[in-house]
Amino acid sequence: MSKTTGRTIGRPKKDSQNIPMQQKILIVASKEFMTHGYKAVSMDSIAEAGNVTKATIYYYYNSKAALFTETIIQLMSRIKKRTECVLADERYSFKERLINLLEVYANATANVDINNFIREAFPSLSPAQQQSVHASEEFMHEAIRDAFEREMLLGTIPKKDVTFILHTFLALMNVGRYTDYDETRLFETPRQGAEEIIRFFWAGLFS
Repeated sequence: MSKTTGRTIGRPKKDSQNIPMQQKILIVASKEFMTHGYKAVSMDSIAEAGNVTKATIYYYYNSKAALFTETIIQLMSRIKKRTECVLADERYSFKERLINLLEVYANATANVDINNFIREAFPSLSPAQQQSVHASEEFMHEAIRDAFEREMLLGTIPKKDVTFILHTFLALMNVGRYTDYDETRLFETPRQGAEEIIRFFWAGLFS
């Protein structure tokens, strides 16, 4: 009598490193999208990069747009968790935590502009997928909003319109990534950029 595997018929196996196949596909797809952009990536190129069949990818995702949407949802979830950890680190003052967050963000996005990365794909997504991407971004922003609200209650920073404060901060986050036409960066290091931006932001909070 043959030994049963416990695997649902038609369901792809885990890969050789024991990573669930769906997770492996998401990891590979995320890297491909971030490296090459949405338009340049195909289900064929993802299958080749992941050493899986295209049929395996389609088992989980019925289109490139669906796969892209899920990679963004997963990405924003990871960013939120990392953001929460940085902003909850009580070894530092709140101002220092904001500096640390901007430095982490600058290092993590040194080679990819997440906003443009998403913007390129947006027209190719269905209204429902666009809403899912937008909701995942809002979900990530909650960690920063919650931190501002908490520090306002503690009296660390003045009580102001938290939505305005949040979006001002989000806009300034991208200033640290600015490069000139010849790829010259505005700041010599991510740390310097983070410190300068928060110095400017902090002065505005207390003005």
